[in-house]
Amino acid sequence: MPSCDGKIFYAILFVIILPALLLAWAIAAGENVPLPMVSSIPLGAVLSAFGITLIVAGMLALMRYGKGLPMNPYPPPLYVSRGIYRLLRHPIYAGFSALCIGISLLAGSPGGLWLVSPVVMLCCASLVFGYENIDLHKRFGPHLPVPLLHVPEESADPPTAGDRASVYVLVLLPWLVLYQWLAQLGTPSHPVIAYLPFESRIPVWEWTEVLYGMTYLLVCLVPLVAPTETTLREFSIGGIAATLLMVILFPFLPVVAPPRPFVPVTIVGGMLGVERTLDTPANAFPSYHVLWVLLAMSVFANRMPRGRFVWWALGAAISLSCVTTGMHAVVDVVAVKIGAAVVNERRALELAR
Repeated sequence: MPSCDGKIFYAILFVIILPALLLAWAIAAGENVPLPMVSSIPLGAVLSAFGITLIVAGMLALMRYGKGLPMNPYPPPLYVSRGIYRLLRHPIYAGFSALCIGISLLAGSPGGLWLVSPVVMLCCASLVFGYENIDLHKRFGPHLPVPLLHVPEESADPPTAGDRASVYVLVLLPWLVLYQWLAQLGTPSHPVIAYLPFESRIPVWEWTEVLYGMTYLLVCLVPLVAPTETTLREFSIGGIAATLLMVILFPFLPVVAPPRPFVPVTIVGGMLGVERTLDTPANAFPSYHVLWVLLAMSVFANRMPRGRFVWWALGAAISLSCVTTGMHAVVDVVAVKIGAAVVNERRALELAR
């Protein structure tokens, strides 16, 4: 029988001491984080309230349905799949991450927003994938109830509507939000230009914006066309791994690729000009445009194996368009090979198990 002293110490540590240390870290790091101060009381209040709601709902569900406390060393004896856990598998960690971002926005704290919050999210992910998921399977077996929002299982069955919807909510939406969040960093104060000398002689081909823009449509179609749960699972985990890699790389790599200048003479050229105003040259290395295309083409090739060559040829053409539209440097595209090797590492495919 676990001692009451241990539970009290654990509660004090994670309810009082840890938040206090994170707050102190954010304040102390404020002057040493040379990144933009972003302040938004409405958004910060919404995220904070959302985070607190998830945390409280998760704790109450564990106590009511699990007959225990929300403590890793003293886990509830019963597996919980009701209440908020019917929707999410780890609502407390998701809520705490949202709360950290919300408080940072309320306080206008660059240390909290750009340093503490990302570290908290990565630590939560590490705890879930490196301990909790493994522990849950050991205690309750390999076949746990699946929440409404989930990473698809390994199965040759067609994805369910819930599988497809979950990918939009858990994979594509977080990437979009985090990408725009990182875009707020702007251009580094001492940037490294990614272009090689010969690239200034490469013309901008306006018509290749058609290929470049296809990426958004193809990626959004992936959850709808994936033939099996396994295919959609591998796309999902690849996307999650790519998002985590983006959070680690973009803030700390001062490599930028300012769009190469051109004068639009066609409607497509005008579209390319508009797209340039919606992006930032800082979020360029490696090119996530190419990385998402590679992940998407794998799904389309599995969907239509007889046309596999066509899909991969289309993926190669879209990758090339990153250079011909002047949106990326050659090294941005080449660097994706390294990123793809990390994303497709077999260990990464085991993360959500």
